[in-house]
Amino acid sequence: MINKTSITWATHTWNPTSGCTQITAGCKNCYAKTLHDQRHDALHAGKRLPEQYRQPFGSIQLHPSRLIDPLKFRSKTPARIFVGSMSDLFHPLVPDAFLDRVFASMILASSPYDAAHRFLLLTKRPERMKDYLLTPGRRQSIAEALPGLEDPDTAFDSIARGFDDPKDFLGPNIWLGTTAEDQQQATQRIPVLTSIPAQVRFLSCEPLLGPVDLKGHLHPDGIHWVIVGGESGKNARPMHPDWARQIRDDCQEANTPFHFKQWGEFIPIHQFCDPIQYIDGAKRHMNKKRGDVLMNADGTLARDGRPETKTYPLLVLARAGTRKAGRDLDGVTHHSFPEVTAW
Repeated sequence: MINKTSITWATHTWNPTSGCTQITAGCKNCYAKTLHDQRHDALHAGKRLPEQYRQPFGSIQLHPSRLIDPLKFRSKTPARIFVGSMSDLFHPLVPDAFLDRVFASMILASSPYDAAHRFLLLTKRPERMKDYLLTPGRRQSIAEALPGLEDPDTAFDSIARGFDDPKDFLGPNIWLGTTAEDQQQATQRIPVLTSIPAQVRFLSCEPLLGPVDLKGHLHPDGIHWVIVGGESGKNARPMHPDWARQIRDDCQEANTPFHFKQWGEFIPIHQFCDPIQYIDGAKRHMNKKRGDVLMNADGTLARDGRPETKTYPLLVLARAGTRKAGRDLDGVTHHSFPEVTAW
């Protein structure tokens, strides 16, 4: 099914696959794994849940029965559909032949003859995305995967213009994205993503675990949209506000749409309690029972009783919880999206 979502940068989710395996630091507290594990345990305890939860999260599952969902989906307004919110569509155990069917369904459902829904594909494996989309003959293999058509290639040509460049056969409504939780992943993944022709390429810096410099990447041939968010959940790692500000400022300078999704569990204490001065005695304002943390200027956490671990100015981050922390950055809600040119 295609379901509504509270994710701020999407309106719906669609999961033709489920399950994943962790590969980088951003995966450590994966919300999809946490949710799947909870339902996996509940199902084995006797609760009635979909069969996908019978398998552990590390088991990559394909759901062919869901491939028709985009063609049946109806919405009064064009939807932004996050594809693979409970998986990574480009996991190496997802066969190319199955990806062909996923893309065939998306292309048909996002054609000018339908509601022109946007399909947002986000992966931590942009190399696989690139290898898949740039394989010679990919347009043809997707065309042959179109369901229930006597002449699939002709039908596909009427929608996809018949060109082999992914920017042409994906059209304006299939957006390609990758995650960059820190500078290392940004350095590795952005060049791979930007080498794939697409009308919209986007970057998700969530959970943001360190500073990321995007200068030189925000332009028509690079990244077209950036999402930033802090981590949520009981084991969440705090985000320094300056990390988010740097990305916001880079986007504003390049006139690139910027979307601040959430603070996550932690928020600067002056936005949660009465304003305070961040001095050496800042820890006096901490509420340890609440789970507040003391953060150094470089983003590392200062340890109580260890002066040598501290750098200044110190920052107190209150554990407010994702809902209370909200999504305003310096008093502004950043809720921007890229504009696309229709066929």
